Amino acid sequence: MIEISLKVIFNDADLSQWITVTKGFTRGIRGEKDITTTNVGNSNGSILLSERYLEKTISMPFVVLKLTLKKQRELSAVLNVDEPKRLIFGDDPDKYYMAMPAQSVDFEELRTYGRGTIDWLCLDPFAYGKDEKTFTNVGNMITIENSGTYPTPVSFSIESQSDNGFVDLVNSQSIIEVGNPAEIDGHAYSKSERLINEGWGTGIGASWKLNQGYIWGRTNEGYHQGGTMTTAEVPPSEGGFVYHRTATTGWGAEQGWTGPSLYQQLPKDSNGVVGADNWEFYAYGRARAETVSDVGIQEYNLTDKDGNHVAGVRFVKNGQTNKSVTVICYVGEQMIWHAQDKRWDVFTGVCDIKKMGNTFSFVIHNLNSGASETINWIEANVKPVTGVTYWNGKYQITGKSTAVMPMYNMVMQFTKLNVDKWSDDPNTFKIGDLIRIDANDNVIRTYLNNVMVLDLQDIGSRPIIAPPGESVITIAQSDFAKIPKVTARIRERWL
Repeated sequence: MIEISLKVIFNDADLSQWITVTKGFTRGIRGEKDITTTNVGNSNGSILLSERYLEKTISMPFVVLKLTLKKQRELSAVLNVDEPKRLIFGDDPDKYYMAMPAQSVDFEELRTYGRGTIDWLCLDPFAYGKDEKTFTNVGNMITIENSGTYPTPVSFSIESQSDNGFVDLVNSQSIIEVGNPAEIDGHAYSKSERLINEGWGTGIGASWKLNQGYIWGRTNEGYHQGGTMTTAEVPPSEGGFVYHRTATTGWGAEQGWTGPSLYQQLPKDSNGVVGADNWEFYAYGRARAETVSDVGIQEYNLTDKDGNHVAGVRFVKNGQTNKSVTVICYVGEQMIWHAQDKRWDVFTGVCDIKKMGNTFSFVIHNLNSGASETINWIEANVKPVTGVTYWNGKYQITGKSTAVMPMYNMVMQFTKLNVDKWSDDPNTFKIGDLIRIDANDNVIRTYLNNVMVLDLQDIGSRPIIAPPGESVITIAQSDFAKIPKVTARIRERWL
């Protein structure tokens, strides 16, 4: 009997306190294989169909020195298991087998000692690394170093660094896919935005600039900006409800058509853009020729960044022989429609101008007479609107006084149409989400934040197996997502 100094740990118990391993102990070279072949016609030899390793048995002869009944019972209790447990041999302490004693333990009692053999049955024929090895990604790649002698499955821990629709893990043999590759980060849509919404209830705000606007009539043609403007409250007796309006308090000193203007540059839209290609302008106001002697001019003008006219509407009474008010609609410097008849003489109503693409649509509606006109016009290469001007004026000549028809505005609105917007759609994975993929030779299981989510696994996903030596796994994610932080885990195996 030759004793071997070998520490043996089984199911966390050190067997050395009861037994000593003796000569004849061996782990063998490798386990037995089950090989399936087939013959093809009259061809020589056979063709390999499949192979697999069978369970492995490790025979371990031992002696029990200073044998006592107590030692026998303690050893029996340790070896009495109903499933494989970790088995570690002291000459290879960083590896373990999953083993259990075979059906019986051969044991012979002699005078002062006992001897026998434990046949360790390894249903799983591999020795495993005691500790898992981990590898982290550099960019979209993870390099795995398997120092074992047999391929081993790879498990993963993935931390999402942004919203993401899916993660693919790919090597030369397999792919794991979790999530939805067709998922998008969001979608574009169009939404109108009201950029100016003026009802004059709080006076003339700082966004309106006095006498800095753009009027359709030019200065060298006798049209001037000057004077002052404020706001006033209109009592219910003049409309059935209380509202506010502009009120001219000074007309300026120039000869010809003169009066104050209010100009506002369009504020930025929600995307930070100034200017509108497609838009709608709405004005509710009054221009009433109540007597033959009344004169006056009122304009709503929409201009580009250089002050050029894009579109506008003018109400004007310049004669004192009748009460006729002329209404003019224009695109750029071109008058596209005008009317002079009693339908417009006492005007309280709406001017609405809309542009979509190359089409302008004007609606002039007089609430007093019920008159309404719609004018459509096509004009290409029109620049975006960036500013709105309201102007009213009177005609004055030195030494001659003229009555001014009542003119004011009650509501002005400018709406930018079809502003490009972005909706951030919810994604399968959010920033900070933890995805865990556990794998063995045949099955993978996916967990999201510690909850099993097998429905997120693509049906074609298969375990990724790392061969002995160095191998590479590639990571893919949604094109809008940041590369996730991926940790690969392996437990090396030896035959």
